[in-house]
Amino acid sequence: MEAHAFGYNPEELAGIVVEDEVVTGVDFALSQLELGSISGTVYSSDSVPIPDAFVRARRTNGNCGGRTARTDSLGNYTLDFLLPGVYRVKTFAMGYLPQTYDGDVEVDNGQNVTGIDFYLEPLEPFDGYISGNVYDNAT
Repeated sequence: MEAHAFGYNPEELAGIVVEDEVVTGVDFALSQLELGSISGTVYSSDSVPIPDAFVRARRTNGNCGGRTARTDSLGNYTLDFLLPGVYRVKTFAMGYLPQTYDGDVEVDNGQNVTGIDFYLEPLEPFDGYISGNVYDNAT
């Protein structure tokens, strides 16, 4: 059995057996939901902070609760107002290869996870292009 209520952490009870009778006394004590955060710094591969990089956290279970932030002038970011859960954190910045944090980041109820840092490799210069046409089905 599970209990869910807006603003509270869900709770599950196992081992409840119902046959041909009324079962009473199955009570839930839900704890209040507290939002958390993930923070860190985005650097270049030579440890220079990268301003204006994007950092995105998405819950691994596919439910809502993801957030996006931009780094400040010192490369620092905070993804706040996160629901408790497990997140996949990624970053990308102009002129650098995108990167996904090595491993999932777990945010417990009200926890502020710090030290989720990234070191981005610069894009290699390239000389080329892609071209083509887009048509509708009738053409």
